[in-house]
Amino acid sequence: MRAPEGEALEWIASNAETLLDAYVDGELDPLRNLDIEEHLHGCARCAQSYSDRQAIRGGLKTESLYFKAPADLEKRIQRSVRRAASRGAGWLVFRILVENRRAPGHTRRLSS
Repeated sequence: MRAPEGEALEWIASNAETLLDAYVDGELDPLRNLDIEEHLHGCARCAQSYSDRQAIRGGLKTESLYFKAPADLEKRIQRSVRRAASRGAGWLVFRILVENRRAPGHTRRLSS
């Protein structure tokens, strides 16, 4: 590994806190990853912040934050869409789209 020097070291130290989220998410390029890893070995404050972010990330992946949609949800949505379309709501949406397309940038209110 190469150690950052001079201005690069200062830049990493001053931006490490900002870069930690990108580092945790694997969004940094390989060179910047190495810089952050080296900084984390020498900076207890940033190492703790990194550890905290890892704990949060792990906690967000638990199944307790997810729920399974009811099995019949898709059917209920499709039924509602068909019902609305049969009542003419589909034509209202179509009319709004057509009216807005006639005069770009100009919308006209439709009377009920």
